[in-house]
Amino acid sequence: MKRILIIEDDFDLAIELQRYLMEYGYDVQYLNSFDRVMEDINSMHPNLIILDINLGDKSGYKICYHIRNTHKIPIMFLTGRDRYEDEVKAINLGGDDYLRKPFSKEVLLARINRLLETHSFEYLNELNHGNIILDISKSMLTNTVTGHSTNLSNTEFQIMHYLMLHKNEIISRESLMDYLWNNKYYVDENALNVNLSRLRKKLGSINEPEIIKTIHGKGLRLC
Repeated sequence: MKRILIIEDDFDLAIELQRYLMEYGYDVQYLNSFDRVMEDINSMHPNLIILDINLGDKSGYKICYHIRNTHKIPIMFLTGRDRYEDEVKAINLGGDDYLRKPFSKEVLLARINRLLETHSFEYLNELNHGNIILDISKSMLTNTVTGHSTNLSNTEFQIMHYLMLHKNEIISRESLMDYLWNNKYYVDENALNVNLSRLRKKLGSINEPEIIKTIHGKGLRLC
């Protein structure tokens, strides 16, 4: 049973979402306080986190940042903030989706299902392309010739994972953004550029700087 953790200061909403999602077979928990968030996450081992931005005197942005330092758990921001700058910041910090209040429960459920399906890496231990191996459990890239390795952030990992799953195809930037954030119309394309740049630098650190090739006017592919 997949476990969802709700970090939301509107406890009536948290309880309502808990009841709704449990009807669809999820194990759902919510936090009553936000003083020991990382300790709670480590003890609960959630498969997905629903996170508000405004949490009284706590910040969902800071919580997301700390989660991403140690975990690749998918994070869905659920917030009343409707500025695109807030969404870009949430995504750049490692958020995987962003849903504005008020929202449809059906849409929320569909996005949760998608995130959990997308992040269900348990059936594969690794992917490979050329001299590169992607260790899925560790979010790590290794050059099998030199032995050099580098750890990836959540978004860097998702980019590399998607490209390796489609290594014989040219992937448009639009389809990659849609895969990463499921909301390409509200995401600043710079978010993708920043993550691609970071990923290429890490590939360079393991002696594979040219493995991601830009096909002018078409997109990206592995070479």
